Amino acid sequence: MNKDNNKIESEDRVITPDIVFQAFQNLPHNYVKETQEVLKKWFDSGKINKSFSDRYIVKVRHNEENAFNDTICRALVEVGLKNKESKELFSMKKAASTN
Repeated sequence: MNKDNNKIESEDRVITPDIVFQAFQNLPHNYVKETQEVLKKWFDSGKINKSFSDRYIVKVRHNEENAFNDTICRALVEVGLKNKESKELFSMKKAASTN
């Protein structure tokens, strides 16, 4: 658990290309909405000082027009990794309940 409320969680995590690939492969279908929620939480707490449009998030996600933003990428990684953890937890619970 990150006890420092002034830090973005993923800043403490070493983000490798493999982790980014895994996170992007595990983004949920509503990743834009979830990414906006993460960014809003960071904005409201003062961790970031600007907001981003849904379209820009999609551009960064798909590298359209060479769009890149470190903050959005970190938010996408958090959303993707949380979704991956949820899928793994659900599959373990489902497997345990069928045995």
